[in-house]
Amino acid sequence: MDLLQSITAESTTGDIELRPIKGLISTNIRSTTGDIYIKELESQLVSVHATTGDINIKDGQSEEFSLSSTTGDIELVNSLGRVQGNTTTGDILFEGQVGDSLDFNITTGDIFIQTNGTLDEYALQYTTSTGEITVEQKNLSTTVEGNFQHSEGKGPSIRIHSTTGDAVIQ
Repeated sequence: MDLLQSITAESTTGDIELRPIKGLISTNIRSTTGDIYIKELESQLVSVHATTGDINIKDGQSEEFSLSSTTGDIELVNSLGRVQGNTTTGDILFEGQVGDSLDFNITTGDIFIQTNGTLDEYALQYTTSTGEITVEQKNLSTTVEGNFQHSEGKGPSIRIHSTTGDAVIQ
């Protein structure tokens, strides 16, 4: 029996929905206008791009997620792996355990990260040009705004860069 090693899905207009798919080497999803929904995906490499539309991934597992959206939101819930997410105009939401790293770049929009652990378990680095970054823990809440750069901690890395937008890290 041959196993499916890779999958490519493209749509010019319309949504793409994948669920559950396991044991892939690579997954490549592209949408010009439409949302992308992925649930229970296991793939060594995952590349997802939406020009105008949202990207939603739930219960995914990959060595590397490469996610980009020109105009749309990126939502990643309970998904493990090294994650790189970029959006020009849209929000980024991450909920769950941080695998190897999170690296988010946003031009105009907000970032919300809610981890399953405490923030001292992670190497945290964040920069903003014009926006607020709020770091919230049990006994500490810090908000910085404007041109700011900060780095602290050990463990899997969480890197955030925002040009014009806010970020909340919990």
